[in-house]
Amino acid sequence: MAVPTKQPGALAGPAEDGVRSAGRPQLGGRDTRGAILEAARGLFAELGFERTTMRAVAAKAGVDVALIYHHFAGKDDLLTAALTVPAGAESGLRPIPAGTTNPGAAVASRILGMWENDPTVREQALAMFRTALSHEHAAQRVKDLHTSAVGALVAEIVAEDDRELRAALIGAQLMGVVLTRYLFKTDTASADPAVLVAAVAPAIDYYLTGDLTHSAPIGASQHRAAHGARGPE
Repeated sequence: MAVPTKQPGALAGPAEDGVRSAGRPQLGGRDTRGAILEAARGLFAELGFERTTMRAVAAKAGVDVALIYHHFAGKDDLLTAALTVPAGAESGLRPIPAGTTNPGAAVASRILGMWENDPTVREQALAMFRTALSHEHAAQRVKDLHTSAVGALVAEIVAEDDRELRAALIGAQLMGVVLTRYLFKTDTASADPAVLVAAVAPAIDYYLTGDLTHSAPIGASQHRAAHGARGPE
């Protein structure tokens, strides 16, 4: 039986048993790499790393498996590429200028604003966090990205002493807010963003410049310290 041949310049169709020129990007201007990454993020988030197959990613992206290997060395490389800071978040993570009034509110507003106003950033970040829950490499990657992003954001407004610890505490505060609001959808999900900013700003102010050796019990005394008030002697 003769095997039909394509005419020069003919496009491969989806009915060709998924076979295209190995690893060659599709024509027509489609961003196949972006489609693969979007599909991978969704599947990593939904199924976890181990249960996500390259064939499943290819099917979701509408490409041949060989095309994935044109762009990525393997599933680990695909995961690393998927776990990157969203392009739309880069401007929001620029350092907050020194001398900013109400720096704690500025930090909280910047982060919540990105999550609230940019669906692409929000969905990609959620996919990163969901994947991190099921894969050690993903968890380490997200931790490193989160640490560097928060450190860069507060670099010009954080006290010189214990900078890494201060940034880590701020990151933990912000991560708690965004995950409970957008992933776990607790009561914070229905709260006005301005209310959340006002609620967490005093704690962030304390982490930025407060005395981290303060020995008062956690609770009311520390809340007063975050507002700059003295506790009981």
